[in-house]
Amino acid sequence: MIIRNDRAIAWIIPNSADAQRDRLDNYIVTIQELELVTGESIPVDEYLKHVKSEYSWMIPRGCNEK
Repeated sequence: MIIRNDRAIAWIIPNSADAQRDRLDNYIVTIQELELVTGESIPVDEYLKHVKSEYSWMIPRGCNEK
């Protein structure tokens, strides 16, 4: 999960060999879904908990180091 100002995005990525970086968008979920799976309350504005991004955010320069 990433929270940035008035935006948030979350993923639930399977812990398996099938998980692929180029399929990251397939794992996007709402913050509410993440809360249900983890049992944790995430401190973001309520409206952000129901927003599901269509695509993953772009990776900033320098964050794609291996």
